[in-house]
Amino acid sequence: MPRAFPSQITAYLAATFKKPENLDHATVPLLMSAPWRAFHDLSFITDTVLQEMIGLDLSAVATDLQSGERKGATIIAGSCCEALLLYGLQTREAKKRGAIAGAVGAITWPSKPPKASDLTDRSWDLFSYTEVAHKVGLISGSEG
Repeated sequence: MPRAFPSQITAYLAATFKKPENLDHATVPLLMSAPWRAFHDLSFITDTVLQEMIGLDLSAVATDLQSGERKGATIIAGSCCEALLLYGLQTREAKKRGAIAGAVGAITWPSKPPKASDLTDRSWDLFSYTEVAHKVGLISGSEG
């Protein structure tokens, strides 16, 4: 399985936390050998950097739950859900152009619908990703 390079992980962390001077670059190799691989099969994600980041976040959720940090675990788990749904929707759109716009148009939104042409626009949230993913058949669940 291809692996993300430590420089890619460092760049991602620097961009995310906006304080690259606070990063301990010696810890990046440790992150690369994270135990998440033993418990979470993310091989369906072709972007290795994204795969690493979601895997690390899933490990953080487990750690937070073990230490009783329920709020942190909930927030990070929601972020993982959003990332996985976004990846799935982007993949679906790449395979079937117009699927997302069709789904957004077919849903009755309680307020302004998300911007169908840009899945990373700020108009999207976990609710929007979930509704559209359900509509295009990425996820299923009981109604009502």
